[in-house]
Amino acid sequence: MNLITDIFLNRKNLIVNLLIFLSLPIYIIIRERFIDFSNVYYCIFFTCLYFSVLFQKAHIYIGKTTAKQKLFNYVIIPFSVPVLFNVIVNFVTSYIIKDQNPQELPSAINSNELFLDLISDFLAGSEEIWRFAAINVICLMLSSLALKRNVILTIAVILSSFLFGWLHTFNYTVGWFDYNITITLMILGLCFGLLFIITKNIWTVIITHIMFDVSTSLSLYNMNLILIWRLASLLILGIIGFYYLEKTVKRLFKR
Repeated sequence: MNLITDIFLNRKNLIVNLLIFLSLPIYIIIRERFIDFSNVYYCIFFTCLYFSVLFQKAHIYIGKTTAKQKLFNYVIIPFSVPVLFNVIVNFVTSYIIKDQNPQELPSAINSNELFLDLISDFLAGSEEIWRFAAINVICLMLSSLALKRNVILTIAVILSSFLFGWLHTFNYTVGWFDYNITITLMILGLCFGLLFIITKNIWTVIITHIMFDVSTSLSLYNMNLILIWRLASLLILGIIGFYYLEKTVKRLFKR
Protein backbone atom coordinates (compact mmCIF):
# COMPACT_ATOMS: atom_id res chain seq x y z
CA MET A 1 0.00 0.00 0.00
CA ASN A 2 2.90 2.35 0.73
CA LEU A 3 4.14 1.97 -2.84
CA ILE A 4 0.75 2.99 -4.23
CA THR A 5 0.46 6.02 -1.94
CA ASP A 6 4.01 7.05 -2.92
CA ILE A 7 2.98 6.91 -6.58
CA PHE A 8 -0.12 9.05 -6.14
CA LEU A 9 1.53 11.56 -3.79
CA ASN A 10 4.40 12.14 -6.22
CA ARG A 11 4.52 15.70 -7.59
CA LYS A 12 6.92 15.01 -10.45
CA ASN A 13 4.23 14.79 -13.16
CA LEU A 14 1.68 17.04 -11.49
CA ILE A 15 1.43 19.49 -14.40
CA VAL A 16 0.86 16.71 -16.95
CA ASN A 17 -1.68 15.00 -14.70
CA LEU A 18 -3.46 18.27 -13.98
CA LEU A 19 -3.83 18.91 -17.72
CA ILE A 20 -5.19 15.40 -18.25
CA PHE A 21 -7.49 15.70 -15.23
CA LEU A 22 -9.02 18.97 -16.50
CA SER A 23 -9.03 18.24 -20.23
CA LEU A 24 -11.43 15.26 -20.21
CA PRO A 25 -14.31 16.94 -18.31
CA ILE A 26 -13.90 20.14 -20.35
CA TYR A 27 -13.89 18.22 -23.63
CA ILE A 28 -16.91 16.06 -22.73
CA ILE A 29 -19.02 18.98 -21.46
CA ILE A 30 -18.23 21.15 -24.49
CA ARG A 31 -18.82 18.26 -26.94
CA GLU A 32 -22.05 17.00 -25.39
CA ARG A 33 -23.64 20.33 -24.42
CA PHE A 34 -22.29 23.13 -26.60
CA ILE A 35 -20.38 22.12 -29.76
CA ASP A 36 -21.12 18.93 -31.66
CA PHE A 37 -17.58 17.87 -32.58
CA SER A 38 -17.23 15.20 -35.25
CA ASN A 39 -16.17 11.68 -34.30
CA VAL A 40 -12.76 12.38 -35.83
CA TYR A 41 -11.98 14.84 -33.03
CA TYR A 42 -13.31 12.31 -30.53
CA CYS A 43 -10.82 9.72 -31.81
CA ILE A 44 -7.95 12.23 -31.83
CA PHE A 45 -8.63 13.34 -28.27
CA PHE A 46 -8.70 9.86 -26.75
CA THR A 47 -5.71 8.75 -28.83
CA CYS A 48 -3.78 11.69 -27.36
CA LEU A 49 -4.72 10.41 -23.90
CA TYR A 50 -3.00 7.14 -24.77
CA PHE A 51 0.12 9.01 -25.89
CA SER A 52 0.18 10.89 -22.58
CA VAL A 53 1.35 7.60 -21.02
CA LEU A 54 4.77 8.41 -22.48
CA PHE A 55 5.08 11.19 -19.89
CA GLN A 56 4.11 8.83 -17.08
CA LYS A 57 6.38 5.85 -17.66
CA ALA A 58 8.35 6.11 -14.44
CA HIS A 59 5.20 6.11 -12.33
CA ILE A 60 2.81 3.63 -13.91
CA TYR A 61 5.06 0.78 -14.95
CA ILE A 62 5.66 -0.70 -11.54
CA GLY A 63 8.68 -2.96 -11.13
CA LYS A 64 9.92 -5.79 -13.31
CA THR A 65 7.52 -8.54 -14.30
CA THR A 66 8.15 -12.15 -15.26
CA ALA A 67 6.56 -13.89 -18.26
CA LYS A 68 4.09 -15.53 -15.87
CA GLN A 69 3.12 -12.15 -14.36
CA LYS A 70 2.69 -10.65 -17.84
CA LEU A 71 0.38 -13.50 -18.83
CA PHE A 72 -1.62 -12.92 -15.65
CA ASN A 73 -1.69 -9.09 -15.98
CA TYR A 74 -2.32 -8.75 -19.71
CA VAL A 75 -4.38 -11.84 -20.59
CA ILE A 76 -5.98 -13.66 -17.66
CA ILE A 77 -7.13 -10.61 -15.66
CA PRO A 78 -8.47 -8.62 -18.66
CA PHE A 79 -10.31 -11.68 -19.96
CA SER A 80 -11.88 -12.89 -16.71
CA VAL A 81 -12.29 -9.86 -14.41
CA PRO A 82 -14.88 -7.98 -16.55
CA VAL A 83 -17.39 -10.73 -15.74
CA LEU A 84 -16.67 -10.29 -12.02
CA PHE A 85 -17.03 -6.51 -12.31
CA ASN A 86 -20.33 -6.94 -14.12
CA VAL A 87 -21.64 -9.16 -11.31
CA ILE A 88 -20.49 -6.67 -8.65
CA VAL A 89 -22.06 -3.67 -10.39
CA ASN A 90 -25.36 -5.46 -11.03
CA PHE A 91 -25.51 -6.79 -7.46
CA VAL A 92 -24.79 -3.45 -5.76
CA THR A 93 -26.99 -1.34 -8.04
CA SER A 94 -29.92 -3.74 -7.58
CA TYR A 95 -30.15 -2.43 -4.00
CA ILE A 96 -29.57 1.29 -4.52
CA ILE A 97 -31.05 2.24 -7.90
CA LYS A 98 -34.32 1.36 -9.59
CA ASP A 99 -33.27 1.53 -13.25
CA GLN A 100 -31.01 -1.40 -14.14
CA ASN A 101 -30.33 0.07 -17.59
CA PRO A 102 -29.74 3.78 -16.83
CA GLN A 103 -27.72 4.30 -20.02
CA GLU A 104 -30.70 2.98 -22.02
CA LEU A 105 -28.51 0.59 -23.98
CA PRO A 106 -30.30 -1.01 -26.95
CA SER A 107 -31.45 -4.61 -26.73
CA ALA A 108 -29.52 -5.51 -29.89
CA ILE A 109 -27.09 -3.99 -32.41
CA ASN A 110 -26.14 -4.90 -35.99
CA SER A 111 -22.65 -5.63 -37.33
CA ASN A 112 -22.02 -2.03 -38.43
CA GLU A 113 -22.96 -0.72 -35.00
CA LEU A 114 -20.77 -3.39 -33.41
CA PHE A 115 -17.77 -2.23 -35.45
CA LEU A 116 -18.25 1.38 -34.33
CA ASP A 117 -18.79 0.25 -30.73
CA LEU A 118 -15.55 -1.75 -30.75
CA ILE A 119 -13.60 1.33 -31.88
CA SER A 120 -15.21 3.30 -29.07
CA ASP A 121 -14.42 0.47 -26.63
CA PHE A 122 -10.74 0.63 -27.53
CA LEU A 123 -10.62 4.40 -27.08
CA ALA A 124 -12.49 4.16 -23.76
CA GLY A 125 -9.53 2.35 -22.24
CA SER A 126 -7.71 5.69 -22.13
CA GLU A 127 -10.17 6.78 -19.44
CA GLU A 128 -7.96 4.85 -17.02
CA ILE A 129 -5.12 7.26 -17.78
CA TRP A 130 -7.49 10.07 -16.78
CA ARG A 131 -8.38 8.13 -13.60
CA PHE A 132 -4.69 7.82 -12.71
CA ALA A 133 -4.22 11.57 -13.24
CA ALA A 134 -7.38 12.37 -11.26
CA ILE A 135 -6.29 10.30 -8.27
CA ASN A 136 -2.82 11.89 -8.36
CA VAL A 137 -4.22 15.45 -8.46
CA ILE A 138 -6.83 14.81 -5.76
CA CYS A 139 -4.27 13.11 -3.50
CA LEU A 140 -1.95 16.12 -3.77
CA MET A 141 -4.84 18.50 -3.10
CA LEU A 142 -5.66 16.57 0.09
CA SER A 143 -2.04 16.08 1.17
CA SER A 144 -2.02 19.35 3.10
CA LEU A 145 -4.77 18.03 5.40
CA ALA A 146 -3.97 16.16 8.60
CA LEU A 147 -5.03 12.80 7.17
CA LYS A 148 -3.30 9.46 6.94
CA ARG A 149 -1.90 8.65 3.52
CA ASN A 150 -4.18 5.64 3.08
CA VAL A 151 -7.22 7.77 3.94
CA ILE A 152 -6.15 10.35 1.34
CA LEU A 153 -5.82 7.63 -1.30
CA THR A 154 -9.21 6.16 -0.40
CA ILE A 155 -10.94 9.55 -0.67
CA ALA A 156 -9.17 10.23 -3.99
CA VAL A 157 -10.30 6.90 -5.46
CA ILE A 158 -13.90 7.52 -4.36
CA LEU A 159 -13.97 11.11 -5.68
CA SER A 160 -12.37 10.15 -9.01
CA SER A 161 -14.92 7.33 -9.37
CA PHE A 162 -17.77 9.75 -8.66
CA LEU A 163 -16.44 12.12 -11.34
CA PHE A 164 -16.08 9.18 -13.72
CA GLY A 165 -19.73 8.28 -13.16
CA TRP A 166 -20.93 11.90 -13.36
CA LEU A 167 -19.16 12.56 -16.66
CA HIS A 168 -21.02 9.66 -18.25
CA THR A 169 -24.24 11.59 -17.56
CA PHE A 170 -23.37 13.83 -20.50
CA ASN A 171 -23.06 10.86 -22.87
CA TYR A 172 -26.46 9.36 -22.10
CA THR A 173 -28.78 12.19 -21.03
CA VAL A 174 -29.53 15.82 -21.86
CA GLY A 175 -29.30 16.92 -18.23
CA TRP A 176 -26.32 17.80 -16.05
CA PHE A 177 -26.74 15.07 -13.46
CA ASP A 178 -28.35 11.65 -13.41
CA TYR A 179 -28.28 9.70 -10.15
CA ASN A 180 -28.71 6.26 -11.70
CA ILE A 181 -25.95 6.69 -14.30
CA THR A 182 -23.57 8.39 -11.88
CA ILE A 183 -23.90 5.73 -9.18
CA THR A 184 -23.74 2.79 -11.63
CA LEU A 185 -20.58 4.05 -13.32
CA MET A 186 -19.13 5.18 -9.99
CA ILE A 187 -19.26 1.60 -8.71
CA LEU A 188 -17.59 0.41 -11.90
CA GLY A 189 -14.97 3.15 -11.45
CA LEU A 190 -14.28 1.93 -7.91
CA CYS A 191 -13.67 -1.56 -9.32
CA PHE A 192 -11.12 -0.22 -11.81
CA GLY A 193 -9.46 1.91 -9.13
CA LEU A 194 -9.17 -1.11 -6.83
CA LEU A 195 -7.73 -3.16 -9.69
CA PHE A 196 -4.91 -0.64 -10.14
CA ILE A 197 -4.16 -0.70 -6.42
CA ILE A 198 -3.97 -4.51 -6.52
CA THR A 199 -2.00 -4.93 -9.75
CA LYS A 200 0.01 -1.67 -9.64
CA ASN A 201 -0.08 -1.74 -13.44
CA ILE A 202 -1.95 0.84 -15.52
CA TRP A 203 -1.95 -1.31 -18.66
CA THR A 204 -3.71 -4.14 -16.86
CA VAL A 205 -6.49 -1.72 -15.95
CA ILE A 206 -6.62 -0.20 -19.44
CA ILE A 207 -6.92 -3.59 -21.14
CA THR A 208 -9.49 -4.75 -18.58
CA HIS A 209 -11.56 -1.60 -19.21
CA ILE A 210 -11.41 -2.24 -22.95
CA MET A 211 -12.46 -5.85 -22.51
CA PHE A 212 -15.30 -4.86 -20.16
CA ASP A 213 -16.70 -2.54 -22.83
CA VAL A 214 -16.09 -5.13 -25.56
CA SER A 215 -18.03 -7.71 -23.55
CA THR A 216 -20.94 -5.27 -23.28
CA SER A 217 -20.90 -4.62 -27.03
CA LEU A 218 -20.74 -8.34 -27.83
CA SER A 219 -23.64 -9.06 -25.47
CA LEU A 220 -25.76 -6.65 -27.51
CA TYR A 221 -24.69 -8.26 -30.79
CA ASN A 222 -24.73 -11.98 -29.97
CA MET A 223 -25.64 -13.24 -26.51
CA ASN A 224 -24.23 -16.69 -27.27
CA LEU A 225 -20.72 -15.23 -27.59
CA ILE A 226 -20.90 -13.52 -24.25
CA LEU A 227 -22.31 -16.64 -22.55
CA ILE A 228 -19.26 -18.61 -23.70
CA TRP A 229 -17.01 -15.77 -22.50
CA ARG A 230 -18.70 -15.66 -19.11
CA LEU A 231 -18.51 -19.40 -18.60
CA ALA A 232 -14.80 -19.42 -19.51
CA SER A 233 -14.19 -16.45 -17.20
CA LEU A 234 -15.96 -18.10 -14.29
CA LEU A 235 -13.89 -21.24 -14.85
CA ILE A 236 -10.66 -19.21 -14.82
CA LEU A 237 -11.70 -17.27 -11.71
CA GLY A 238 -12.64 -20.54 -10.02
CA ILE A 239 -9.24 -22.08 -10.78
CA ILE A 240 -7.44 -18.96 -9.52
CA GLY A 241 -9.59 -18.88 -6.38
CA PHE A 242 -8.95 -22.56 -5.69
CA TYR A 243 -5.20 -22.07 -6.24
CA TYR A 244 -4.95 -19.23 -3.71
CA LEU A 245 -7.26 -21.01 -1.26
CA GLU A 246 -5.01 -24.06 -1.39
CA LYS A 247 -1.92 -21.92 -0.78
CA THR A 248 -3.62 -20.21 2.17
CA VAL A 249 -4.65 -23.52 3.73
CA LYS A 250 -1.10 -24.90 3.36
CA ARG A 251 0.35 -21.81 5.07
CA LEU A 252 -2.12 -22.17 7.95
CA PHE A 253 -1.20 -25.85 8.50
CA LYS A 254 2.52 -25.03 8.46
CA ARG A 255 2.13 -22.73 11.47
